[in-house]
Amino acid sequence: LSYDEHGHQIILAAYDVIDDTVLTSKSIFPELVGKAADLDETQTQALIAAVNHKFARIAILYLFANRRESFMPTMEQGLLDTIHSVRTGTSKKDPVTRRKELITHISPTLLSLIANNAEALVKSSFGCQFIMEFLPSAIGDRDPALKAIIAVIQSDSPEVMEALKTPAAGRLLKTLVQGGHYDTKDRKVKLAEPAFGFHNMLFKTLEAKGQVVEWATSDNSFVVVALMETQGFEGKAKLKEILIKNIKRLEEAAKGPTPKVAMTEAGSKKEQSRGGNKGVQLLLKSIADAS
Repeated sequence: LSYDEHGHQIILAAYDVIDDTVLTSKSIFPELVGKAADLDETQTQALIAAVNHKFARIAILYLFANRRESFMPTMEQGLLDTIHSVRTGTSKKDPVTRRKELITHISPTLLSLIANNAEALVKSSFGCQFIMEFLPSAIGDRDPALKAIIAVIQSDSPEVMEALKTPAAGRLLKTLVQGGHYDTKDRKVKLAEPAFGFHNMLFKTLEAKGQVVEWATSDNSFVVVALMETQGFEGKAKLKEILIKNIKRLEEAAKGPTPKVAMTEAGSKKEQSRGGNKGVQLLLKSIADAS
């Protein structure tokens, strides 16, 4: 049902209108995601496949993601808004309470999935989005899942290193460093509770591997920007010190490669604009403003 274009909407409606969350959890979750204690290889691969499926992933992400537009079609959002309007006259349970109870039931299995399969998840854009949307709202012990992500970052596998440079992985790591999602209405990060301190874990890993400058001048530069901007990050002074010592590398990355010269239609030479790493440019500005 969750794999069907329209069928998965029935699952979403069940989440939103059935007040008995124990009944909902027992009826849906064992088949949808399995149980943490019983996840064998076959069930694990099935769940990873669901997380990466266009429709099945919606049935998993919906409870955790407040930003529905990031993974749900506009038409489907309208349908759910209609259901919510009708629900006000049929339901006795507070929607926030219902959602929290359902999250409590489903979280252990998904936390276990990440803790044991972080590398496989990080290698796909949908897998990255799943972790990004789920972890800040998860109820339970996040530490094994966060440590598993750190273990992926510690890997020297070329395939993993390339996966970490993708935009999806960058968004995931930036969200974890910030400790939650950026709220466009309030213009600030909505911090997860309890805080999970991923920024300190990540910096210690990068410093130990000697990769701070490499990340700062690469596709992951915005992750380092997030480190500089995040409140409660214990290594900010040390990070700034490392960046200042390597200021020339940052300036070169900010400029980008040597501009190419192209011929115009009229036959004259025209210098094409430099690309330049925007994240590094922000880091340089941050260093300058703090001086």
